[in-house]
Amino acid sequence: MKYWLFNAEQIPELGCDAADIWFQNNMGFSGNDRKTYGEPLGKMEVGDYVLMYQNDKGFVWIGMVLEPWNQKGYRQKLVYKRLDFPEYRISIDWQHDLRETPFDIGWTSPQFLCSVSKPELVARIEDVIRWASKGHAPRPMAEEADEYIPTDKDERKSIRRQIKERRGQQNFRNGLKRRYGPCCQITGCAIFDIVEAAHIRPYRGEKDNNPENGILLRSDIHTLFDLDLIGIHPDSLAIHCVEPVNCEYGTKISKTLLCANGQRPSQAALKIRFKRFRDLQ
Repeated sequence: MKYWLFNAEQIPELGCDAADIWFQNNMGFSGNDRKTYGEPLGKMEVGDYVLMYQNDKGFVWIGMVLEPWNQKGYRQKLVYKRLDFPEYRISIDWQHDLRETPFDIGWTSPQFLCSVSKPELVARIEDVIRWASKGHAPRPMAEEADEYIPTDKDERKSIRRQIKERRGQQNFRNGLKRRYGPCCQITGCAIFDIVEAAHIRPYRGEKDNNPENGILLRSDIHTLFDLDLIGIHPDSLAIHCVEPVNCEYGTKISKTLLCANGQRPSQAALKIRFKRFRDLQ
């Protein structure tokens, strides 16, 4: 697996950010000379991570390559509509939208596409991906702790709202309950009040609330799954854990995903997620 930096140019005549078109079409784009701007796409492999850089903002999206470059140059263009050169496209699953909280890894490139190999930059990218997977903005490059100032403000309503949101949209959670039964599918925990709806592929829109893209997990197991410390094999449904999780939970975790009524999650979604689990270890 490799990490790539991909520059999304600003094209005024589009009337919107080029990055928005990239996301809407699940693609990355380049154009002009084939050797310079097309063939480099062929170096990207399925499962590689891509960081989208937007001028004057920073890195605004994190995605994963879905398919190899198809070698085509399109004359019917989606981005470079008014320019007289072919457009090249590569399929990317843009998983994490960070336009509201652009981040920095300490380095950018003037090239439209480049790979990242320096260990310190790779470590920073992996840290960013872990935080984005948890639904948080990436930590600043140099983070200082704020001074703690006690307050009389009652934030319990906000906490209860966060717990409700964490359980997942109600219809999604109820659909998973009907599909798999009212328990955690990794521990068997039947206290449904602490069981949450977990997306296998990150939520980006209503289509991702399909029950085949979800499983039911106890809250602590959900966090471990989001951090890719627990993985599910797409074929056997075997549960895989990193060593610290094995030491802490041991036999409390089932050997395979618990699926009632012969139902099982999307194999395609599990395959992509399990690859990420393997790559991040």
